[in-house]
Amino acid sequence: FPALVAYIKEQGGTVPDWIAAAKGCPWSTREEFQAALDSEKMRELRQFLYDSREFQARFIVQRLEDSLPQMLAALDRQEKRHVMTVYRQMTKSPQGLYALIDYLNFKGPGISASERYAGQGWGLLQVLQRTPVKSKHVVAAFVEAASQILQERVKNAPKERNEERWLKGWQNRLQTYLKD
Repeated sequence: FPALVAYIKEQGGTVPDWIAAAKGCPWSTREEFQAALDSEKMRELRQFLYDSREFQARFIVQRLEDSLPQMLAALDRQEKRHVMTVYRQMTKSPQGLYALIDYLNFKGPGISASERYAGQGWGLLQVLQRTPVKSKHVVAAFVEAASQILQERVKNAPKERNEERWLKGWQNRLQTYLKD
């Protein structure tokens, strides 16, 4: 959220002073947040989020575009070509662009060591690598690849994390990529 606020300010948007000054969430606990649901600050936050929708959309697209060179940096030439081909195919449809943006925000780019279990990542990069280039329906192939990657994540996760409990919800989220 602080990066979004900074982006809106850089782009000339208006940000309420108290939001601009916040170093993170202005509420310390969930209970504090719940208690503030009908407060003036919360109404102002809702209005700010509503009024800044265009900035938010541009911000998330910019984040996707900025992540691509980072994802490609560690790949060899053939892998780069594969990832770029799938990426371009995905961006040619609204569902594909939505899938790329949502998955990036959902599971990250897949370039950090913190986005790995047992040496295997689960981010956007890994899904693009797994998606076949010659797919009749690239978004469906992307969803299948993401589903496999997330199943592997659950399998590789430390047992105490109990990530199996999240898998059904994750799979449901992937299915939204297929809706027109």
